[in-house]
Amino acid sequence: MQEIGEVSFREQLEKLAKPIEEALHQWLPSGDVPEKILYEAMQYSVKAGGKRFRPVLFFAVGNLFQANVSTLLPYAVALEFIHTYSLIHDDLPAMDNDTLRRGKPTNHVVYGESLAILAGDALLNKAFELLLDTLALVSEPAALQKSIAACRIIGKAAGEKGMIGGQVLDMMPPDKEISGDREVDRSSSEKGMIGGQVLDMMPPDKEISGD
Repeated sequence: MQEIGEVSFREQLEKLAKPIEEALHQWLPSGDVPEKILYEAMQYSVKAGGKRFRPVLFFAVGNLFQANVSTLLPYAVALEFIHTYSLIHDDLPAMDNDTLRRGKPTNHVVYGESLAILAGDALLNKAFELLLDTLALVSEPAALQKSIAACRIIGKAAGEKGMIGGQVLDMMPPDKEISGDREVDRSSSEKGMIGGQVLDMMPPDKEISGD
């Protein structure tokens, strides 16, 4: 028996995911160039499927603040690129050593470890290239400051005090005790990335605290 609202919820997810999916394909590099094998490795993992939960959640929050879709898209795509890079690196033999991801061979199984590392690196760089390109288009001073704040929070949440720091904790032996504060850091890193981007979507009459 179907739960009440299940169909409409799925339809809403699909509706939010559609422009994100199109934008992901648009902003992935392609072309008949010497390094096209790198582009293929990047495309392989981004196009491997998944619910696009993070950018969809970001879109849903942005909609609450009546943000424009064209404004949201670069941030949503950047978020998915960062997430995909983390999965590629997480699957490597030196990390979790996984051979399957979403029912398909992992990136390093298909393209080799070296190229998988580079594909992850390239997706992370591409994410921040998109964010910086977005900043360059913001002319209004107050909006620019919000955009800079959002990018700063995303970088911090994806870095050594967020997602990467959490991966280090995951690799620690079971007998190593982790403090409560660090456990919170690990669980909240991706929430920070999504929340940070919302700053840029707030209407001008909404006050944002310094924290």
